[in-house]
Amino acid sequence: MPVSIVAVEEKLEHSIDGSKFIYRRILTEERGQILDANTMQGKVDDRNAVLQMLELCLKGWENLIDAAGNALDFKTEYIRHLPEDVLSELIGLIGASSGKRAADRKK
Repeated sequence: MPVSIVAVEEKLEHSIDGSKFIYRRILTEERGQILDANTMQGKVDDRNAVLQMLELCLKGWENLIDAAGNALDFKTEYIRHLPEDVLSELIGLIGASSGKRAADRKK
């Protein structure tokens, strides 16, 4: 499958444990700006950089619940409360070279 260019308006979907996440891939320039902003004395604050990338590229979700089982509408401030394994999977998707490959990678 050919590599596709990254488009800010793209909407890709990926399911994790019954929840659907809508996202776009990150532009190289955006990634560089976030990494630069999170680098102090040559050390990158990886966690904060990842969270900022996800806040930029995650566009929505379906079937996400809080601890009491209530449905949660999409709000970027909730991203920081997602489980670590979900954050890791999503950050891998937004950095993928092809939207199709990203969506198929975890299937």
